[in-house]
Order: sequence, then structure tokens, then C-alpha cells
Amino acid sequence: MTEYATIIAATIAALASMVSLLLNTKLTINREKRKILWSKEIDRFIELEENCGILTEYLLSYGYSDEEKKQKYRDNAQYIRIASGRFRRYQNVLQALRDFKNRAGIYISELGQQNTREEDEEYRSHIEKTFYSLINACDKAVDRPK
Repeated sequence: MTEYATIIAATIAALASMVSLLLNTKLTINREKRKILWSKEIDRFIELEENCGILTEYLLSYGYSDEEKKQKYRDNAQYIRIASGRFRRYQNVLQALRDFKNRAGIYISELGQQNTREEDEEYRSHIEKTFYSLINACDKAVDRPK
């Protein structure tokens, strides 16, 4: 009788051990998948910030002609349209990206117009503000400290 009890106890312990190993393996695999996906998501946010930062700097620099700025905007407009779809799940980022694209477009459309210095500075200031709003929205989305 005690032999049967010992065999049953050993069998139960072996089954529990196997179930524990299977569950632990599954949990570890799922955790690693989430880490990889989140790492890729972080890379996408960094790419967005870099591209918008480069465009902002290009538009706000005085060393480029109006035509060069317009061309740089056209080159990046496609990326911004695609990014709007890629970041659609983050409503704050999406709205900030739309605002940035809108302000950059307004600035580009006003280039070459007979604007006063104050008007030009206002357009430039709006681009700067919307860029930093985008950065803040990205930081909140990835829960990055400021």
C-alpha cells in the first residue's frame, strides 16, 4: 500500500513539475514577444521624432531658400502621411502629428508671400510649438520621463 502511495505521489509531483515548466515557458515566450514588440514601437517613435525634428530645423533655418524648404517639406510630407496611419492607435500622438503637419503646411504656403517679420515669426513659432507638442505626446505614449 505504501508503495502505491509513493508511486502516486511521485507521479503527481512529476505532472505538477511538467505543467509548471510548460506554463513558465509559455509565459516567458509571451513576455519576450511583448518586449520585442515594444522595442520596435519605441524605434518607430524615435524615427518619428527624428524626422519631424529634422524637418522643423530645416524649415526654421535661415540658411535655405524658400524653394529648398518647399522641396524638403514635399520630401517629408509622404512620411508624415504614412506616420499618421502608423500612430493612429495613439490619439494624442495622431492629433499632435496632424497639428504639426498642418502648421508646417501653412508655413510652406506662406513662404514667398509679402509677410511682415512679425507674421513670419508667428508662423515659425507655431511650428516650434506644435513640434514640442508632438514630442510631449510621444513621451506620454511611451511613458518616458521628461
